Amino acid sequence: MGKAGKVFRVRSSYKTIGLWVFLFVLLFLVYNLFSRAGEDIKEPSITNLLDKVKDKKVDLVTIKGNTYSGVFNDTKEKFRASGPPADSKMLETLHNEGVDVKYEKEEQNGLWLTILSQWMPVAFLFVFFIFFMRQL
Repeated sequence: MGKAGKVFRVRSSYKTIGLWVFLFVLLFLVYNLFSRAGEDIKEPSITNLLDKVKDKKVDLVTIKGNTYSGVFNDTKEKFRASGPPADSKMLETLHNEGVDVKYEKEEQNGLWLTILSQWMPVAFLFVFFIFFMRQL
């Protein structure tokens, strides 16, 4: 039969090591997928942001609670600044400088969403560990 008919058998310990390596790489990739920081967002102080507004370097500000976000005209960098909640004086300042103001509703995460997003991965890893320990 020669080499063409020869069947190669892989030891079960090699299969187990290969499975663990595969799972480790898979978990690493999933972690990197969900933990991406995304783009670099500048976080200027509120006074620095107001100076940029007065210099006409901001066209649009989105206000969500006490967070002001948008894009600088000159550098095209995104920004996010924390400050006091927008009052009539702040809105007047932004309006007088020609800045378009957009309001967004604050996100309110419920208890169940918090539990699912923070504790489910831990529970999944625990069950995953127990499952593979029983396989050995």
